[in-house]
Amino acid sequence: ELSHSMAEQAAARRPAPEPAQPASRGFGLTGILILLAILTLLTLWSLLMSRPGQTELPAPSEPESTASSETVNYVPDFVGLSYSQVQNNRDYAGIYLFYVTEEYHDAAPQGTIIRQEPAAGTALPGEGQTIRLVVSKGPEMVEMPNIIGFTQEGAIRELESRGLVPSCFMVFNDGSYASGCVVECNIAPGNKVESGSTIIVYIAADRDVRISAAPETAAPGEEAASDGETAAPEE
Repeated sequence: ELSHSMAEQAAARRPAPEPAQPASRGFGLTGILILLAILTLLTLWSLLMSRPGQTELPAPSEPESTASSETVNYVPDFVGLSYSQVQNNRDYAGIYLFYVTEEYHDAAPQGTIIRQEPAAGTALPGEGQTIRLVVSKGPEMVEMPNIIGFTQEGAIRELESRGLVPSCFMVFNDGSYASGCVVECNIAPGNKVESGSTIIVYIAADRDVRISAAPETAAPGEEAASDGETAAPEE
């Protein structure tokens, strides 16, 4: 009993254990706020990603200096050159596109460039620009018509309708030809001549009228001019 009472006294002397302290309320509140902030950010991010057209930012516009730095080509002078020379020049390949038309030209040889558009020296941006070229086909060739037996007026009309220039001369007529009609020309029918060429036309004079004015070369089978009555060349 003595030992039991001593144990009770020792137990009574021990200090009572302090009650467990609850976790700090401040730490718990901070954690809740952080969690709410994370949830809010996730919600906003999901909304932004769900909007169409908002996933990529628009590309910035190119500076104006890029446009101003484009290559400028100045059109060469093609007039007077042969088209084959221009066509086979590799310096022009890819830079210009040539649109070609042809027309007759009395002075420019066939295949020569006689006009261009745009004009030489014109500034063109970039490559692949179209240049219009007019190329000569040379003098226009026409067929000499058969006007033997035509009256002078009829022969003139026929030649002029073909772009030819008649030059009429009277020749002596011994009665073999109809007076006032064509007996010969310096160009045989069917031959090709340049448009604008002068055609010498020999017209039979009245019978037995002596001719003193005649072309330098008399018509075949005709005599040169002799003294006597004259007949001026008809125009």
